[in-house]
Amino acid sequence: MKLLLVLLLSFWFNILQFETGEYIHERNGHKYSIVLNQDSSFTYLRPAIINGTIKEAGKWRISQNSLILFDSVGFVNSKSKVEGQTVEGQKFVVIKFIDEKGSPLSDLEVGINEDNFYKRTDTQGIVKFEFTELKKRRKNQPKNTVEVIEFKTKRSETTVAVENIFNNKITVIKDYNPKKTYKLRERRVEIRNGDLVFKNPSGMNEQQEFVFIKK
Repeated sequence: MKLLLVLLLSFWFNILQFETGEYIHERNGHKYSIVLNQDSSFTYLRPAIINGTIKEAGKWRISQNSLILFDSVGFVNSKSKVEGQTVEGQKFVVIKFIDEKGSPLSDLEVGINEDNFYKRTDTQGIVKFEFTELKKRRKNQPKNTVEVIEFKTKRSETTVAVENIFNNKITVIKDYNPKKTYKLRERRVEIRNGDLVFKNPSGMNEQQEFVFIKK
């Protein structure tokens, strides 16, 4: 009985020092924000890896001395892919475009490395670029590499990223109807002396721990 009373008092104490509103964490000039609304909804804003802000939203509830954040994570299941092959001393890149059924995609407008220089695929879905034709390079990008492929059709405009590949032939399969599925996610945020302690706040580093302070 005494143990139950202690647990209830401890639970009630944590609720008393928890308030809804905005909680802030600042790091390296970037702002992370958790907004907890009275209707049990939340918004979590965090900086993206390159530019912009990532917004996550869902519901929250209290469990013992922690805040549980519930939201959904989307997964894109697509047949689109890029295949490359390493070749020494190459001076050009050949790209072949096919649809999800394996048929060639002709008359696509194709660009490489965001160079604003485009060519069209032939009846076999093939386009060829000489590296001497390409001007724009990203910082520290290796010579004769393809980093970004852009292609445009009447149905869509898409960019495919390629990382550190020396290619003399690339096959791009374009899936026009990718399926997106969702999975329920639960994250635990500790309530500690009125602050929120969020472990792995980016979902990429399990050792990372941010303290969010009530604004």
